[in-house]
Order: sequence, then structure tokens, then C-alpha cells
Amino acid sequence: MSIAVIPLTQLRPGQSAVVQGFSVDIDLRYRKFLQHLGIIRRTTVTFVRVAPLGDPIQLQVLGSQFSLRANEAQHIYVEIPSTMI
Repeated sequence: MSIAVIPLTQLRPGQSAVVQGFSVDIDLRYRKFLQHLGIIRRTTVTFVRVAPLGDPIQLQVLGSQFSLRANEAQHIYVEIPSTMI
């Protein structure tokens, strides 16, 4: 059974997933910024909540919480391990 790799924006509040990589369309400088925040391959990210109008979204990574715009978060690809479903 294979688990699909999906954009981070497809997670629901409270759901966790493991970062698998970035879209090829993402700007290199922004990718580096995300990596400095801790969004790196094989790191668990939790979708905390979404703002009332749907943007931005709040994430938790390595004990820190921050918000990203949905159009930026869609460039982050994650996988939901079977132990987290």
C-alpha cells in the first residue's frame, strides 16, 4: 500500500505529516527561508489551524508555531504515514 505525497494545504487542522520536499516552482530564497524555519525533509509538521477566511494557515514544526500563506504552503509536499492516519 502506497501513501500519496500531497501539498501541505490539503491537511486538516490537527493533522500531522512528514515533509517530503518542495515544488520545483518555489523560489530558491523562499525554500531556504522555509528550511531555516525547520521545514526540511523527514520533519514532522502539524497543521494547527486556518484563519477564518482561509488564509493564512498556522503550522507547528519542531516545537515552534508560525503562519504561512496558503499559496506558499502549497509548494511544500508532505506524506501522512500510516501510523498518523
